[in-house]
Amino acid sequence: MKKTQRWRTAGAFGGGLLALAITLLWWDARHLCYVKSMALLHQFASPSGAQPWLLRAVGQRVVHEQTVRLPLPDGSSTRARYFYPQGQESSAPGVVLAHGVHHEGMDEPRLRRFATALASTGVVVFTPEISELVDYRIDPASVTTLGVAANELRHHIHRAQVGVMGLSFSGGLALLAASDSRYAPAIGFVMPMGAYDDLARVFTFLLTGSSIDPDGQTHLLPAHEYGVFVLAYRYVDELFTPEDCALARQVLHHWLWEERDQARALATQLSGPGQATLDSLFRHDIANVPALRLVFAQHQNEADSLSPARFLANLRTPVFLLHGAGDSVIPATETSWLARHIPAPYLQNVLISQAIQHVEMNGTVTWRDRWALIDFMAKVLQKIKE
Repeated sequence: MKKTQRWRTAGAFGGGLLALAITLLWWDARHLCYVKSMALLHQFASPSGAQPWLLRAVGQRVVHEQTVRLPLPDGSSTRARYFYPQGQESSAPGVVLAHGVHHEGMDEPRLRRFATALASTGVVVFTPEISELVDYRIDPASVTTLGVAANELRHHIHRAQVGVMGLSFSGGLALLAASDSRYAPAIGFVMPMGAYDDLARVFTFLLTGSSIDPDGQTHLLPAHEYGVFVLAYRYVDELFTPEDCALARQVLHHWLWEERDQARALATQLSGPGQATLDSLFRHDIANVPALRLVFAQHQNEADSLSPARFLANLRTPVFLLHGAGDSVIPATETSWLARHIPAPYLQNVLISQAIQHVEMNGTVTWRDRWALIDFMAKVLQKIKE
């Protein structure tokens, strides 16, 4: 998102915030969560993370960070970061916040901004680095990392349970962790944002731009090229010849890191067929890469093993589902499917919103959309404070 667009987005949530906050505080002090929700969303939307003076006055906390190592069951460890609300380091409730598929991992600016905004409401936020997602892979090991992070956080803050929030693909992984008997006791609620229900169905969308909702309706939306490159990177060994494979992996790596000139320069060193495949991917001409569909079909079982849809019958954890209506990486129909598959007693709230895109704010929306998002986040904050 361009800088000017980000500032307009922040302004959209900032404009009128003070008057609405005063109204809510006058109305009933119990509704302070709504003010904190507005503050959180304003900070997330703002590139500077700045707080309006009234929202500071009603209790938004200064946040400080601590980077640590999180031990994993296989004897390795991964980086992780605590975000502490000043003055509440040992008394605040906690939330694990998981990044999506991105090479910056826990350092990704949107994740850090959201973690800081959430911590400023009086929550200890823990962001583990999920190495498979950093390497653009959806993998069962990531579920383990999330479950271990939830256990680590609850022991660290001396709480019986903590919440888990997952952005994008980590939202589906968070639901898998909450459905796993090894980790479920540590997880008090899950809030996936832009999550998937069925990984194979998402891959089909990325290849076709078509998704189907639980009522059988087909929705057409141009899929973001990013998702196709993640697929190609994951199965590079099967898309390119052994002679081209190592170099093709480097090309795809540069492209995913948004180093497009380096990617195109390296691509010229591949064989003729390898260059043709990459040229089609660069132009997002999926029809000319039939091998991608074939490889995807061959890995159906792998996709099924990582799909919440197959495991949600075991879920006994409250869930708040949030999705951007125009998400072009994971279509919003996936949240409709999640709402169908999550056991009814545990589905707390569902919002498919015009006010967010994939995992960022959209400022060009109505006040009705903004209020629905504020209301959704206020209910999540209420759950955290229980």
